[in-house]
Amino acid sequence: MNPVASRRQLLKLASGLPLSLPVLALADVLPDTLALHAVASQPTEAGAVRDTLVLVDTGITNFAGDGYYVYPDWGNPVIYIVRARAGRLAFHYPGSNLDSNKPLWTMAANTPLHFSGRVEALVDARMATPVSLPVLSVPALPVR
Repeated sequence: MNPVASRRQLLKLASGLPLSLPVLALADVLPDTLALHAVASQPTEAGAVRDTLVLVDTGITNFAGDGYYVYPDWGNPVIYIVRARAGRLAFHYPGSNLDSNKPLWTMAANTPLHFSGRVEALVDARMATPVSLPVLSVPALPVR
């Protein structure tokens, strides 16, 4: 692959993966806001198992459309599916049936939130070069 390849070329869709996210194939030309996050203690392993490596865009700290987000931005953040519905944000665990399962919680869409970032891709450690990317770092307690 051309080292000047576009980000779209670097990410390929992966069918059958529980998070239904692209899989990072190469890490040559990526934005500076990307960091690696290893899932530590996800409350459910239905969609993100322990030690799954994900690529997080730390430049996206507010809700920027439906997707997978790392929240909260302190302590031991967890991956959630966050969707905007009728002026509210609905939080689900990955792997949930979003149409039939009630969300874990909802909040007004204009509530100030601070995500650690949005999950952009799963990282396939066999194909990627994760040593060139920083590791997601979050404080132990909320920053005020």
